Amino acid sequence: MSEPVRVVFSDQSQWYAQWSYEIASQHRQSTIVVSHMFLALLDHPDETLLRIFDSLSLDTGRLKPETLVVVKLQVRELFFLGRKKKIFMTPLVKQSIEAAIALSKELSQPDMSPAHIFWGVISSVVKEHNIQSELQFRMRQIFSSHHVAPQAVLKALREVNNPPKEQQED
Repeated sequence: MSEPVRVVFSDQSQWYAQWSYEIASQHRQSTIVVSHMFLALLDHPDETLLRIFDSLSLDTGRLKPETLVVVKLQVRELFFLGRKKKIFMTPLVKQSIEAAIALSKELSQPDMSPAHIFWGVISSVVKEHNIQSELQFRMRQIFSSHHVAPQAVLKALREVNNPPKEQQED
């Protein structure tokens, strides 16, 4: 990822990245993991995400607390009052962002949107890895129990971006 963040991230996507950081910080965690990103998307979905959630029949009321359980499993750091602490992202988060950027380019959309991030998180978590963390395993279980798969998200994203002609005429 050689382009500056502001070039590939839409303003909205940058906001979600910041919110992921805030979630990690609120939980006194020094690493941003995919559950932080996913929770940020669930906390404040934009119109496109809401339409994708609707298309997938996702029960965000159940998804949020399940994801929060995974967030709380991560190690808490001893933060000292008034002292800034660096927060890092895991390789899986980096992979999610890179997948989202690749998808936005594949779909000929200039900026990576929150919907692309949503797909990136799902696809990177369900992808087979040599070493799988407990957090990744638990997120994979959540996605599986809610029938959230990269192909279904991609199909919903395409439908939202290119509705059938009869819907366009309404």
